Amino acid sequence: MSAAPPPTAARRLRMRWDLTAPPRHCPLPDSYRVAPVTAADATLLGALSYRAYRGGVDDNGESASWHRAEMNAALAGEFGEVDWQATRAAWYGPTPASLSLVTHWKSSPLVAFALTDPAHASRGLARFLLTHSATALRAAGASELTLVVTNGNPAARLYTHLGFAPVD
Repeated sequence: MSAAPPPTAARRLRMRWDLTAPPRHCPLPDSYRVAPVTAADATLLGALSYRAYRGGVDDNGESASWHRAEMNAALAGEFGEVDWQATRAAWYGPTPASLSLVTHWKSSPLVAFALTDPAHASRGLARFLLTHSATALRAAGASELTLVVTNGNPAARLYTHLGFAPVD
């Protein structure tokens, strides 16, 4: 009797947003505020990451402390230098509700994290933040923005709507 084969790793899709044309403006929903992100936000953003990933296609059972450590690492530049001008969080009172964290990976702008708390989903927060990121990068001279999304992630529809297209 043979053992079952190991589970297949989820396929990921690399997507690119051509920034030669300006992104369409998206309004920020009422009752939210947008602010720059700092390293001091790592604990709260780690908690946001935990809430955003829990139960989704990318949830591999990581703990809340793992998500905090991952966010600390990201904000410390371990996934590429953070682009502080393009990175923003949307806050609902004292709690982060959504995040677009952009790094420069291999000299190219990359959305390292695009997260929204499920309690704040479908309100246009990710659309607003990603549009801000693209606008800031374009103003700084960038010609593209990339990200990687797991097949089956419902956020892929938003990315396509914004202008991201699959790369190879």
